[in-house]
Amino acid sequence: MTILKVLIFFTIITIIINFFPVRSNFKILYNLILNVTLIFNLAVNIDELVIYIFIYLSYLYIILNIYTTKYSSIRLKIMEGIENKKQYSDLKLFEDRKKRFQRTFKKKDPIMRPILFIILIKAVNFFRFLLT
Repeated sequence: MTILKVLIFFTIITIIINFFPVRSNFKILYNLILNVTLIFNLAVNIDELVIYIFIYLSYLYIILNIYTTKYSSIRLKIMEGIENKKQYSDLKLFEDRKKRFQRTFKKKDPIMRPILFIILIKAVNFFRFLLT
């Protein structure tokens, strides 16, 4: 199976799961389970398995970058600052995000938990290692 077909399958599964009326945590879990199941069903040998896993990790990396760029609170603050002709220091942006993160974390079931940040930074470091 070609890489493009596999990426199309991953995308279709992700789109379909996003229509489910469940919490985001379950959507992520369903997405992982279905895509990993697909990977193991499509792989004929160990070489294909490794390639499909690498493709899926790359797909997740791209999707997470799109998500974090689209919903980045820091990006929104910077755009707001440009519009209002204000400038924000890195420290001020970090403190603002920290306050909003603490408010979100006090809610019952936030998706952006500290463990997610730890997992994301490990994934980013892994891909940086592969690229160097």
